[in-house]
Amino acid sequence: MISSQSMQGQMLSKKLRELTLDDINKISNIYEKHKQGTLINEPGNAKSVDLTELKNNDYSFVPGRYIEIVEEKVDEEQTKKEILELSKEIENLFDEFEELIPKVKDSIKKAIEFKKEK
Repeated sequence: MISSQSMQGQMLSKKLRELTLDDINKISNIYEKHKQGTLINEPGNAKSVDLTELKNNDYSFVPGRYIEIVEEKVDEEQTKKEILELSKEIENLFDEFEELIPKVKDSIKKAIEFKKEK
């Protein structure tokens, strides 16, 4: 079983990932090792599965049932820094929004009055 979920690539849609050349080479190397009879167990990427294991999983060919998930390590300090930057940005947007409210109300009023004049 090979899973592309941990590979970089680019998500083109919710279900479609475009793999990079490095991703394709990685898959190719895993396949070549498998063809040579090497048992594969690369968490997040691939695992050799025998018929007994397939049978025990009702012949499911869903890679997630067999391939270990590699949890992404989160840099808490970096995450806090990013949240702080985003909160400052959104605060500025709120201030800008507050400044625009009277202008928008005035424009709406003018539009209504313009319609009445005709």
